[in-house]
Amino acid sequence: MARVVSDPDWLRSQRGVRYPWSEWLDGQAWELEQGTDFTQSLDSMRALIAGAAIRRGGKARTRRTGEKTILVQFYLPYGTR
Repeated sequence: MARVVSDPDWLRSQRGVRYPWSEWLDGQAWELEQGTDFTQSLDSMRALIAGAAIRRGGKARTRRTGEKTILVQFYLPYGTR
């Protein structure tokens, strides 16, 4: 049943999971492992990373590097530096 919340905490994510976006999206290449660094499927995590990069004014390269790992690198699109 729907209810009104008087003091919502918008910064709290579901299940208390917060990812260190500032660290992971610092421009270096990071390899993230499912089950250790995140719990979502690889495809869902790649979508989350893309969204986080857009919110920071950039883009992210992502690539599966194994059955449970992805490589991530944040970058600014050409002309925005």
